[in-house]
Amino acid sequence: MPRRRPSFATYARRRWRVVGLLLVLLAGSLLILAITDRGHDPLWQARGAALEQATLSPRGDAVYALAKEEDNISRLEARRASDGHLLWQSPLSATHALLVAGDDGVALATDFPLAYLTYYGADGRVRFQVPLEGVPRAMAVEGTRVALALQAPANPVLVFEGGNVTHVHAFGSFVNAIDLRGGNLAAGTGGGELRVAEATSGRVLYNGSFGAAVRSLRLEGDGRSVLAGGAGILAGDLSGALAFVDLDSPEPLRWTKRTESGVSFVALDRAGVCALAVEEGPPRDVLLMMEARTGQPRWSRDVAGGLAQGDSGGGVSLSAGCQTVVVGTLHGGLAAYRASDGAPLWTYRAEGMTLVGHAAQADGLFVADGRLNSGAEDPGVFLFDAAREPLSGQLPALALLVTATLAAGGALVLGVGYWRVRRTD
Repeated sequence: MPRRRPSFATYARRRWRVVGLLLVLLAGSLLILAITDRGHDPLWQARGAALEQATLSPRGDAVYALAKEEDNISRLEARRASDGHLLWQSPLSATHALLVAGDDGVALATDFPLAYLTYYGADGRVRFQVPLEGVPRAMAVEGTRVALALQAPANPVLVFEGGNVTHVHAFGSFVNAIDLRGGNLAAGTGGGELRVAEATSGRVLYNGSFGAAVRSLRLEGDGRSVLAGGAGILAGDLSGALAFVDLDSPEPLRWTKRTESGVSFVALDRAGVCALAVEEGPPRDVLLMMEARTGQPRWSRDVAGGLAQGDSGGGVSLSAGCQTVVVGTLHGGLAAYRASDGAPLWTYRAEGMTLVGHAAQADGLFVADGRLNSGAEDPGVFLFDAAREPLSGQLPALALLVTATLAAGGALVLGVGYWRVRRTD
């Protein structure tokens, strides 16, 4: 009497119960990973005290951060960018400070109770320290040269080399924003003055009236052009303005543009091709990407979630090579957009992202701050690579791939086995 051939369902139940159980467990693990995945993960995060500021060295090999405790800046930390390892720290006591990284260290300007400009080497040793007769308002660093704007008589911008003042630039009103690149210094004031000059000689290359209180400006990499943005000077004027100055043009002021709301932040890429601006206004802030030389718009995008403002340590950053725009918000985490067309690239879920900043030479690296959960008391500094995610961040995709591979392999083995049973019967 011939044996009864089992059905495929019966064969599968007999042979593959264990494999089915494994697949169910793997699918459950995949579901957990997908639910808990925050998006494009950082290379590392160092938790600790709340941050006042953070900055990356131009080469992207060190992260410097100011930690706060009870509204007082308590220390300066330096971490290795490759893994977040703490290299050194220096105790501080200040209510306000400016922090800008250079090629071989970091400059720190503090005010009350002790107003000093201190330059720390990459090893943490103090290269120089000078007392300040005024309140620091803005600072820029190029190499080991430091430019510092003070709230003091004559509204000076002091240029330091190795702790010595090589030149003093005076202005008619408070200087709100400065930049230092290609040996040139750009400065903008609350009274609407926009000036570009040689940093050490003081020779003025451009001096004009902006028509708005300058709040942010950026030089391109060689210091030959500058983008400035600001808000209305007169009380009650909520509009803003943008201007682009090209020192190599017969008419340096290439273009100006009025905006409906004040401009709180601007950025140029290293080559001076992309111009980014943030127009602030209720109910949402707006990102504006333009062609730098013409002012022609590329794209615009509303930003929800509360955007931190400020010329230094703000919530927007443009990569030096004009590849990526990164936005950090108070209530919506991080979002990255393609600079060419504004297309969304990735997000990262966190809270209180008040600052982001790219490295000047390592194009994809940027630093950010924030908390992993709303109301959590474990804020910290994050280091991201806009183009590369660590392996741990790729686990959901890897788990999905493994699940699909095992399912396909199991189906293949099951089919072959059942075919062999049918043949032998």
